[in-house]
Amino acid sequence: MRQLKGPGIVYFSSRKLATSMAEWLRETTGQRVAAYHAGLDTMSRYRIQQQFMMGQIDVITATSASVWELIKTMFAMSFTII
Repeated sequence: MRQLKGPGIVYFSSRKLATSMAEWLRETTGQRVAAYHAGLDTMSRYRIQQQFMMGQIDVITATSASVWELIKTMFAMSFTII
């Protein structure tokens, strides 16, 4: 993640995984990371969107179903644990 330039979104298959990976990424990389999924209330999702658009969040970990609300992307990855 540190080598990737610019803001980005990492997709996950579940809310739980998106949330836990956001915490892990924050702790291990020092980047500003937020989880984004349908389990968040409308105001929280809006706040995360705005922070991402203004460059205050580096990476969003999101479920694929909720990510369509996000507009600004510089890189995107899909992550699946089998």
